Amino acid sequence: MKNWSVFIISIFILGILISGCSTKVDMPVPMPDGYVDLTPEEAKDLIDKNPDLIILDVSPNYAQGHIPGAVNYYVGDGSLDKAIPMLDKNAEYLVYCHVDSASISGAQKLVDAGFKNVYRLIGNYKAWVDAGYPIEVSNAQQGSEASELNSVEIREYEGINLSSVKDFRENSIRGPQEINLDNYTLEISGLVKEPISYNYEDVISKHDLYKKVVTLDCVEGWSATILWEGVLVSDLIQEAQVSPDAIVIIFHAYDGYTTSLPLEFITENKIILAHKMNEIALPPERGFPFQLVAESKWGYKWIKWVTEIELSNDVDYRGYWESRGYSNDADLDKPFY
Repeated sequence: MKNWSVFIISIFILGILISGCSTKVDMPVPMPDGYVDLTPEEAKDLIDKNPDLIILDVSPNYAQGHIPGAVNYYVGDGSLDKAIPMLDKNAEYLVYCHVDSASISGAQKLVDAGFKNVYRLIGNYKAWVDAGYPIEVSNAQQGSEASELNSVEIREYEGINLSSVKDFRENSIRGPQEINLDNYTLEISGLVKEPISYNYEDVISKHDLYKKVVTLDCVEGWSATILWEGVLVSDLIQEAQVSPDAIVIIFHAYDGYTTSLPLEFITENKIILAHKMNEIALPPERGFPFQLVAESKWGYKWIKWVTEIELSNDVDYRGYWESRGYSNDADLDKPFY
């Protein structure tokens, strides 16, 4: 009887070992109250082995490149929040973006809504590309009606005919700039009590957004009427606690371009720093990630690729074109030179 008992126990243990060795996929298991971070290699393996996996791109740059099969619900403009009630909580999701803060936010939103099988790509889109895995560049596959608006340019708004993004002429001092959001910061500096360093998501997801139709008039003789969307410059600088001595704002660009405007003009006219034009994210050639909408001023005040907003008391400051003889006021009803 003793030998028979030993035999049964041995068979039971052997069965457990065989069952454990027969597992086909060795993937991280989602935690009950969170999401699981995956390396690009683990993410690629999960995608290959699970055809029902839903890949969520939560960035505003879907059209510029994305993982094949991904759908786009931008976390920064509320598209993901609107989509969550329509998504299957029992499905598996891989979330990624172009910056960690956005992908973490997106993955956590799913977890908070009761989704149990949520993964996040470590290193995001850049890590996927660096690993040599395939990508798609297309506007065709969007995740919701709101996302489609983010990828399709509109040409009319509230009865106003709009110019096209393509109507602009290239006249920057060093050509279009390509900015990597992983390394991008917008600095609020100068005469402030608390200097601030924003990332892209901080700017557009933590501040009220405003839309405004404004015409840009270039000194070359052409103009473009666009629906701009962005944040108030006054909101961005207010958080830094501007010094009473500040009377001028100097804007700095990624390519070294600078220009300035009176602080009073910025606040009284509710000047916006735009991240969208005609309902699409700014293309690189139009100033991505941010362009100043300097309404009622000549085009050389509409600085693109903004990286720093400096508060100053230097009323004699002259920017790139202003130091070459252009009017520092740049009022449209006055000569620019």
